[in-house]
Amino acid sequence: MDLEWNSLNIDELLEKISFHEKYALLKHSYERDWSMMNDLILQLSTERAIEELRSQSKIIIRFADEKILVYVDLCNLEWLKTAIEVGTVIAGKEMYLDENLSWLGWYEYDCGEQYPAPYQRIYSIDKPILFADLPPEITEHIRSIRLKNIRFAETKKIQPIEQMPCYTWGAHEGWIDINGVEHDRFPEYPQPEHR
Repeated sequence: MDLEWNSLNIDELLEKISFHEKYALLKHSYERDWSMMNDLILQLSTERAIEELRSQSKIIIRFADEKILVYVDLCNLEWLKTAIEVGTVIAGKEMYLDENLSWLGWYEYDCGEQYPAPYQRIYSIDKPILFADLPPEITEHIRSIRLKNIRFAETKKIQPIEQMPCYTWGAHEGWIDINGVEHDRFPEYPQPEHR
């Protein structure tokens, strides 16, 4: 799946991720004892390298800019070593896309508590991506989950338990809503109809 995203200021992204310089990435790759590296952000010197990456990666995201910056979910280690040595890969870093969704213009929420508390928005987004702008490969996966009356740009806290049936870790039956009110049991939701 190839995607292109226009929602970022590339210089801000490069600043956020603090790329390893070539030699540091090469040293890191030589320390590996397996054949593939996962979840890489790479700065490339040529668009042709994207074609080479297609044969080894399931997901390639090309961040739209003059600089050739890509995310790849999988990369052959020998290809990477050679690409660094010949200058095809200028810089890079291992980065998990699912932990950095704000790069794509998605709002991120997290709950650092050990009990079912609301999730707090982590970052504000300058250029949020719209559902209508997402490619079908992504919308197919997220279409089934809808949060009622939520506008992410305006919502600093989300409590999924208020929106849909949820399971939590541990034996928690209580939870806290977005107003800080404690509840001793989960809400009951109608059972979905089987088709």
